[in-house]
Amino acid sequence: MIAVVAENLTAQELTERFAALHERLAAEGVLPKPVKEVSDVHAAIGDPPLCQINRMLIFPLGILCRAA
Repeated sequence: MIAVVAENLTAQELTERFAALHERLAAEGVLPKPVKEVSDVHAAIGDPPLCQINRMLIFPLGILCRAA
């Protein structure tokens, strides 16, 4: 299980926290290595982004994606 505490974090701080976690777990071979592409993460369609994550985390973390 992966948990990132998001209480009182800005979108940029949460993005940075996910990036650091991804780098650490990729170095251990748990997750695929990061690529240069990121995706916005929204609580609901039309909401502002909560953060951005590397696209290599979308499927391993079970994040839902919807095309516009």
